[in-house]
Amino acid sequence: QAMKRCSLQARPLAQHAHRGFTLIEVLVAVVVIAASILGLTVMLIKVHNNAHSSLLRTDASVLLTDMAERLMANRANVVATPADYATDGTLDCFTALGAGASVAQRDVWQFRCMAKLSLPSGEGGLSLDTAAVPPIATVNVSWDDSRGTEGSSAQTLSLVVNLK
Repeated sequence: QAMKRCSLQARPLAQHAHRGFTLIEVLVAVVVIAASILGLTVMLIKVHNNAHSSLLRTDASVLLTDMAERLMANRANVVATPADYATDGTLDCFTALGAGASVAQRDVWQFRCMAKLSLPSGEGGLSLDTAAVPPIATVNVSWDDSRGTEGSSAQTLSLVVNLK
C-alpha cells in the first residue's frame, strides 16, 4: 500500500503545464473566429446588394415587355396617332388622367408611372419611327442602381418593337 500512496501524491509542475489552453491560444482562436464572421458578413452584404440589383433589372424588364405588348395590341393607333405616345413633359402619377384620354395616352401614363414608382429614379421613355418600314418603337427604362454597383450608376434597358 505504500506504493499506492505515493502514486496519489501531487505531480510535479512540469506535468500540469500541458493541460488546457493558454491565454494566447484562446485569443488567437477568438481573432480567427471574429475575422471569419466579418468576412461572412461582408459577403452577405454583397449578395444582398446584388440580389436587389437583379430585382430592379427584372422589374425594368417586366415594364419593357408590358409596354411592348401594349404597343403591339394597339399598333394601328401607334402609326395613325404617334403624338399620343409622347413621353415628354411633367408626370403626375397621383392624379388620374381625364375621361378624354385615349388608350395610347393611358398606356404611356401607366408605363411611365410604373417606372417612376417601382424603380429608384426610374423613368420610362418611348420613341417612335413611323416613317420606317415597318414602323419601329423603341421603349426605354432607366433607373439608378448605385446600391447594387457601389456608386452612382445609371442603368438603362431598351427594347425595339417591330410594329408590323
